[in-house]
Amino acid sequence: MPTLPVFLARLAVPLLALFIVAPAAHGQDLGGHRQATVHLDAAGRVGEVVLHGELHPRIAALLREDIARWQFEPARVDGRPVASVTHLQIGLRARPLADGDFGLEVASVQNGVRLVEVGAMSFPAAAARRNQQGTVQVVATVHPDGRVEVHETRGDAPRALHAAASRMLRSSRFEPEQVDGRPVAARIEKPVRFVLVAAPPGRHKLPVEVGDGPWPAREDDAFRTLDSAVRLLTPVEGRALGETAASEVEAP
Repeated sequence: MPTLPVFLARLAVPLLALFIVAPAAHGQDLGGHRQATVHLDAAGRVGEVVLHGELHPRIAALLREDIARWQFEPARVDGRPVASVTHLQIGLRARPLADGDFGLEVASVQNGVRLVEVGAMSFPAAAARRNQQGTVQVVATVHPDGRVEVHETRGDAPRALHAAASRMLRSSRFEPEQVDGRPVAARIEKPVRFVLVAAPPGRHKLPVEVGDGPWPAREDDAFRTLDSAVRLLTPVEGRALGETAASEVEAP
């Protein structure tokens, strides 16, 4: 069995092909968050791990093995620990190795509901013509049936952008967590960024009437669950894939 540095060095070759990992990329997120669904027993131990989206087979196998060793504080019903299902957002980044190659480390982990599909984002035409931009923080509840209820929006962006952000989130699809076999509600917070950038070359007809220059930038999928039913105990951020162990648990 190769040691971890040797294994990561071997892994670095397909990483270079997939992500164009170079020394300048150290510390950078590799393609956004990876999503996974994990089934936990009543002791908070990981059972089944389901990875979502396309991922190189070697990276997927290493990530799945790593997640299987993580320990969670279990969900409770009437004070009794029960089995649950939660969803992970995992950020990965390049990590330099001693021989100059690069491996992967866990940059961030959040757990809670899973974003299945981002709703259509409509940049208000009047706001685009006035070059109005900004970020709107949307606070909402994902109900057990996946329905999204928006509670409030925050930020200094114009009112039209607040309304557009609310519409986008309400039309998004989420998969809730499960506690003791039943889906449960959870509150989430999502930033919706409205940014105007240069129109793509050769694009003559813009989706909003803003002339030939501005173009609404695509919204990303970043969000966080405010009240997940479970909590990750194993310290994994900053660790190379394969380094964590279920025995390394944060003190309660």
